[in-house]
Amino acid sequence: MCSNVYRQLTKHGFSKTHSLLDYGCGGNGLFVQYFRERGFTNSYGYDPYASKDSFGNPVVLGHGQFDYILLHEVIEHVEDPNALLSQLNSLLSSKGYILITTPNAANIDLNRPDLPDHYNPVHVQNLLMV
Repeated sequence: MCSNVYRQLTKHGFSKTHSLLDYGCGGNGLFVQYFRERGFTNSYGYDPYASKDSFGNPVVLGHGQFDYILLHEVIEHVEDPNALLSQLNSLLSSKGYILITTPNAANIDLNRPDLPDHYNPVHVQNLLMV
């Protein structure tokens, strides 16, 4: 999954000179760690529900303007997506991108409620750049 998002980002110009904010990165910051391990040192994560000792410290939002902001399977959980996008837009550089992935709900087989969650390929993301 990380390599797929990585390929999508680099396809759209993401390089090691750019800054990235993974908003809603969870307590483990999986994508942030993945990018940092590959030399993308300006990669940051924030999750309002994570511990302040991990990725829940809002200080990270003050790192300046971000070139890319990633919302990986976050937008569908937000009560007011327009408010969140407006907030994130204020953190975005003038030529920056907000990248949104969501689960592909079209792949859920509602006729088979007996199937386990992992059977339905809902995590094949649709990437939207705004």
